[in-house]
Amino acid sequence: MKIPNNNPSLYNYEIFPRVAELNRLTSFKARGLGIDNALTPGREYTIYFIPREENNSSVLLSISDFTKYDSVCAAADESGVIEFEYTFKREQIYTLRLTDKDDGEKNRAINNFRIFCAAADLYERTPMRGNLHCHTCKSVDGHEDPYLAAATYRRAGFDFLAITDHHNVDGSVYAIEKSKDIPSEMSLYYGEEVHVPNAYIHAVNVGALLPGGIGLDNYYHANEAKVKAEVAKIAAEYKDRLPENIEPYDFAWRKWIADTIHEYGGIAILAHPFWEWDANNTRDDVFRYLAKEKIYDAAEILHGQEEGCP
Repeated sequence: MKIPNNNPSLYNYEIFPRVAELNRLTSFKARGLGIDNALTPGREYTIYFIPREENNSSVLLSISDFTKYDSVCAAADESGVIEFEYTFKREQIYTLRLTDKDDGEKNRAINNFRIFCAAADLYERTPMRGNLHCHTCKSVDGHEDPYLAAATYRRAGFDFLAITDHHNVDGSVYAIEKSKDIPSEMSLYYGEEVHVPNAYIHAVNVGALLPGGIGLDNYYHANEAKVKAEVAKIAAEYKDRLPENIEPYDFAWRKWIADTIHEYGGIAILAHPFWEWDANNTRDDVFRYLAKEKIYDAAEILHGQEEGCP
């Protein structure tokens, strides 16, 4: 009898697909990777479908726990592949527990797979993995060379990356230029973390490259009088429309940043608005008004924070 791997994972086993549509029969294929994890041809296996949101146990499922859930049996073919079908009834994450039906060890798990069940509105979308806020050695708080950072993300299987160093697009321009002749499934985008007119505003520019191959920060410093006139015009336009306590010039600078990013084909993102130092990086009433007016395209809702730094 094969002894199950002590640390089963997708490094040792694979399953396809990993996303299923709600209330629709889904066909799965699963197999072990490598000789130590190969499923035995002709041997029968049991797969239990455990809904994550319905399992209240804080410890590993015992035999009496997980066997109450739906299950199917399938025999491995000559290639060590098992095929089975199931219809998921709730939108959530499921654990598919793969066990050896006849191992004599009370259905000890060979592997636990995580499967996402989504309704049609989400299922029809293409899930992608990416990062739109990444710093490198071109920022005071970054470390890695931009090109090496891009290579690291590619190696990790990311679909897209925007290098967004503080005050400049230099890191993203360098990484894109350095890798332009290398075939890759990962998309690289121009980017920067914008701090105009000073560091209290944090916004992410993804994709906008201004004339001369520069970002918003450099454009502002090269055209300060022109930019300040544009900001003053926005402040005057919104002065009587803004909610109480929102300062017109604070709003105007934030809008100018987003408008300029959009003008040059980029995506404007509110960077870590709820990052805490002495107070939230963006006041709640300002954030809500920017969201209501759809000034920005997106806002970060989860982010890393260490010793007060975003």
